[in-house]
Amino acid sequence: MKNLKRVATYIFFGFVLFIVLKGCYGKVMTFEKASVYEMTDQNGQIDRVFLVPSNKVIFSKNYQGKYDIAGFTTKSANARHYIGPIYNTGNSLFSLNWLNGAKEVWKVEFKLKDKISTVNNSTFDEIGSGFSCNLIEYENSIELCGQEYLKIDMSDAEINELSKQFNWKQSE
Repeated sequence: MKNLKRVATYIFFGFVLFIVLKGCYGKVMTFEKASVYEMTDQNGQIDRVFLVPSNKVIFSKNYQGKYDIAGFTTKSANARHYIGPIYNTGNSLFSLNWLNGAKEVWKVEFKLKDKISTVNNSTFDEIGSGFSCNLIEYENSIELCGQEYLKIDMSDAEINELSKQFNWKQSE
């Protein structure tokens, strides 16, 4: 019985040490290549998310030939990945999520830097405003702020042309 308590104590402290050490490791969100993801809502509005290698994100909304586009800078950290599909996507130990098939999971802060629109009232907030949410990257899709976007093919030239419209400096 005494050995069983000792083994249980070692297992408990080993688990706590594992959790603490996993919490000390982190990396910043980076994209090697630009990628585009798309979602179409029930009204036919096409929402796209452009993940650009310079850690910028462009959101576009297109409905009936009118568009609303916003460029965001990001600050991010990866969610703690413990074992298998278990990730901590919040700020406490109790924010554990089971995310099957996730390649990367990020906690991201977005800050609106610029917007371009052909609608009377932009659907995006004021420049300088921001929000935070999780970005979960899968093989052929992402989940951003609880919405699923499917990966689509778009040429690098098209993505670069859209990025140029925002006149981003390299240091931003």
